[in-house]
Amino acid sequence: MSKKKKINWATYIRLLGYVKPYKGRLLLGIFFGFVTGGSIFGLLTQTASVMGQVVGNDEQVQSVSRYVVQKADETDLEILVENRENEQGEYQEQVFKGEKLDVVDVVSVDQSKRKEWDEKVAKIPLFLRDFLEKKCGLELQDPISGEPTGAILIIGAFFLMIALALKSIGTFFNRYFMRWVGLRVVADLRAKLFAKLMNQSMEFHNSEEVGEMMSRCQNDTGTIQSAISENIGQLTRSPIEIFSVVGFITWFSIQNDLTGILIFLFLGMPVFLLPIFALGGRLKKYAKKTMQQIGNVMVRMQETLSCVRLVKAYNMEKYEKNRFEDSNNRFFKLTMKSKRYELLLAPMTEAAAICFAVIFLIYSVIEGVTFDKIAALGIAANLAYKPFKSLTKIQANIIKTVAASERIFEYLDMDYEIKEKAQVTALPSFEKEITFKDVCFSYDGQQTLKNVNITIPKGHFVAFVGEAGSGKTTLVNMLARFYDIHEGSISIDGADIRDISNKSLRNLIGFVDQVTTLFNDSVKYNIAYGVEGADDEKIQQAAKQADVTGFIEDKEEGFEFNVGTGGTKLSGGQRQRVAIARAILKNPPILVLDEATSALDNVTEQLVQEAINQLMDDRTVIAIAHRLSTVKDADCIYVMDKGCVAEYGSHEDLLIQNGLYARLWNTQFKETES
Repeated sequence: MSKKKKINWATYIRLLGYVKPYKGRLLLGIFFGFVTGGSIFGLLTQTASVMGQVVGNDEQVQSVSRYVVQKADETDLEILVENRENEQGEYQEQVFKGEKLDVVDVVSVDQSKRKEWDEKVAKIPLFLRDFLEKKCGLELQDPISGEPTGAILIIGAFFLMIALALKSIGTFFNRYFMRWVGLRVVADLRAKLFAKLMNQSMEFHNSEEVGEMMSRCQNDTGTIQSAISENIGQLTRSPIEIFSVVGFITWFSIQNDLTGILIFLFLGMPVFLLPIFALGGRLKKYAKKTMQQIGNVMVRMQETLSCVRLVKAYNMEKYEKNRFEDSNNRFFKLTMKSKRYELLLAPMTEAAAICFAVIFLIYSVIEGVTFDKIAALGIAANLAYKPFKSLTKIQANIIKTVAASERIFEYLDMDYEIKEKAQVTALPSFEKEITFKDVCFSYDGQQTLKNVNITIPKGHFVAFVGEAGSGKTTLVNMLARFYDIHEGSISIDGADIRDISNKSLRNLIGFVDQVTTLFNDSVKYNIAYGVEGADDEKIQQAAKQADVTGFIEDKEEGFEFNVGTGGTKLSGGQRQRVAIARAILKNPPILVLDEATSALDNVTEQLVQEAINQLMDDRTVIAIAHRLSTVKDADCIYVMDKGCVAEYGSHEDLLIQNGLYARLWNTQFKETES
């Protein structure tokens, strides 16, 4: 097998490292695994004892000795020798003799066996002997020979019941604790993965497909969940069960002088592992490809459903259906290839087990092993088969688990986070100015900001305008540290934002974007989002200022009205007003307006603009605008071009300069006139 096809045990061990916080329950599960294994050993020993009683063996005691002799006239005469108990409780041998005869055949009583049986019966718990002999009136031994009677089967059955009960209890609690640990580990892993994704910068989120992230959070963790919850239990229980069976086979073989059988069994058992080595590599290969493909399916589905309006507008439903079916069919084919090898493991293991059993029977018969011993070893081998079979399934599950874990750890190990310094300070308020000094930034190897130097005094209204891709939005994203600075610095009141905690920095900034993001929850929830301890009175006051109450009053549920996924139950203007109410409630000293009204019609824009004007009072406002008419009253307008500040000044100053701003203004003014 090539190196690539081997299981990456380091990945699996790392995954199991998440079990450590729950080692108490893990140890309980392992303990009950030992209970299960121990009960199997007891079950086998009692079964062997019962088999010996039912089937019998060649060392049974005879209660009567028989001599067959031949007289002088060549006629046979049978002489009986009886062992009877006398008044003192001792055994007496009485022989009925005739004339001197020649002995032809002798079957004698083995007195040593009597003592052996007595010793074995004496080991039976006293309460059981008293119960069977005194309460039930049963004899455990033949009164003459000491040979155990059928009543011994009752004792064997009693211990069998105890062993079975212990096995059932042990199995239940072993599975319960192990599955609890498995499910808890996966829940922790999913939470850590989600937290990791939340902490990544916008640089990562802009480059990664949402469907791919969802696939890893949902499908890959689901694969691990179904596998690890079963694997941990089986990995602790199955080996213990196998060791119990191996222990019994070793003990039983030594007790009955079956060393040759013992060697044969141990040399032959590895045949069960052949299917695992034969199919494991291919199973891993297709398991990983399957997970990658389901990620592609999720990406295709999420992308198409998000753009369903565009799809319908251009009559592309059939094309998108075909494209999705192609991706889905590739997933189906890869899944079936993976399943083919996974499903082959069990029948190939069974076939190997049957072949081994047949060879074992032939070898036992050749060696002259009696039926009761073959039966005892056969039952033991059968009990070992199930955990062996479970281990083959575990192999398949481990392969899939490792493949899924590698994809998850790829996310957990990535480093796109905006890391805070070890010692950061909180900035409770904004008092003076925001300064951009020689700021540079590159994205995917392309420089988007070049030596930007800007100062924004507190209380000023500044705007950034320019063509698409000129770096306007990148500037405000860097101010909030959605992206980190590559060169230069940004400071607030003289403090570099990299020395300020991200939480306190973002508490100072409020956003109203062109594309309003609303959660599938109530209007109240969306207004209060991110504002801790907001009471109903403040929420309603913010809603009134943003003119949200104007359309909420028409809803029967009022502020509890669910806005739908992404706010689809509201119009564009209504969504913007909810976003403005959210910003009013947050009450940040710095307000960022990113094309806040560009997607609205003229009437709606006027309503929203009125709400924005209220929001802008007594705040430092940074506006990104496409419609220059919305920012002509700004204290300072910065015109961006290819990542640089091409010119800046008031609306009137820029028109006088007759530069890029003037050309943009004239272009828009002519469009408005036409």
